[in-house]
Formats: sequence, C-alpha cells, structure tokens
Amino acid sequence: FQILGACDTTMGGNSSTAKKSAKAEDVLVEIKEMDKVDIAKLFFYAFDDDKSGEVRIWEFVSQYTQYFKGRDTDLTALFAAYDKDSDQTITLDEFVEYISRAYGRYSDDLFKKKMSQLIAAFRTIEATPTNPKVILADFKKRKLSRKAAATELFEALDDDNSNKIEKKEYLAQMKLAWKDDEAYISSLFEKMDLDGSGTIEKEEFIKGFLEKNKAVNDQIFYEMCAQWTGAFREIYIFEKKE
Repeated sequence: FQILGACDTTMGGNSSTAKKSAKAEDVLVEIKEMDKVDIAKLFFYAFDDDKSGEVRIWEFVSQYTQYFKGRDTDLTALFAAYDKDSDQTITLDEFVEYISRAYGRYSDDLFKKKMSQLIAAFRTIEATPTNPKVILADFKKRKLSRKAAATELFEALDDDNSNKIEKKEYLAQMKLAWKDDEAYISSLFEKMDLDGSGTIEKEEFIKGFLEKNKAVNDQIFYEMCAQWTGAFREIYIFEKKE
C-alpha cells in the first residue's frame, strides 16, 4: 500500500449537464417542444454524472442499482443493449439509438411522460465516483481525517460489505488493481492480518494501513487513498458485470 503511480483522470465537460429541475412535472414542461432525439440526449446528460461525454459501466450500474432499489434486474444485459460496439462505454449516439429503439412505439405524449420521469429520477441519482480526482475533491470537501479516508478505501475493497476481507477476496482484487507478484501481495495480507485469522477485519485494515503509511505526507496519502478507492470501486463494478 505504498505510494502509487500517477494516473490520467482528465475529464471532459458539457454545458448540458448544468443543474436543472429534478421534478417530473417541470421536466415535462422543459421537454414539451423537443423531439424524441433531443429528449433522449437530455436523458443522457442526466446519466453522465462525471461529464465525460460517455457513460461508463460503473456509472450505469451504480445509478441503475439505486433507481431499481433492490429489484432483481439483469444490469449486464441492459448495459449490453445500450453498448452496441461492446467497448464498455455508452456514447451519446449509442444512448440515443437505444432509447429510440426501446421506446419507438410510444406515442409522443407517452414518450415525454416516461422520459420526464426518468430524467427527473436520474438528475437526483449520483453514481458512486471512481475517478480519483473526483474522490479526492470529495475527501477535501468533507475534510476527512486519515482514518476516514482509509475507511473509504476499506469499504471499496470490501465487496460483500461484511466488514472483513478474506484472503481470496483480497488477492483477487489486488491482482487486478496492482498486477504485481502474488507472493508479494500475499505477504502484505499477512502483515495486515494481525491476529492470523485468515481475514482482515475492518479495524485491522485501518490500523495497518495508517501505520504503514504514517511517514507519507498528507497530500500523497490522500491522493493514494483516492486512487485506490477509485480502482477498487471500478473493479467491483466489473466483477458485478462478469
């Protein structure tokens, strides 16, 4: 868990993502004179939380999970239906094409009513960020202590929300994120597993992580936590897709 290399976290932007009403009745007025293509674009902008100009799988799964509120829905199949070229991202054109295809038989009035509800809903739903710059900004905004930042990292690593990490779970994620020698990664686990139980409890992880990085200055520490938190959140999303 020592200092990590820099990563490219440049994000695009789009003026269409400016804050707008999240009430369905207001959205219905907003889209009243729009055609179906422009309405579909507006829905896309409500979905594109990081303003990158594309919807990545983590954004899609994170937001639809919140939207469906526990309903058993095959998000893998739904994402694939949007992602026509199977490149793990949904472009504006792909998004519009899917909406046109899926809702093509709706009358104009029914289409606008349905889209007003969806646009309003997704304007209020935020995807859990995986972009390190966004995560770091959030850390600063909330003025997180080192312990709190380490806790965010643990929660990103703890896929099953059990408040403990089994060795198998740890190795699988670390190999994907770090792509390092398994023996070395395994040795890190042993150092963190203070009681030798074969699992790292939440408090063990936080204590071990803080101790191992106590000499690292604050700027690098928080950047490191943000980068790893983002990496593990994204690995979780891809594991869910698998």
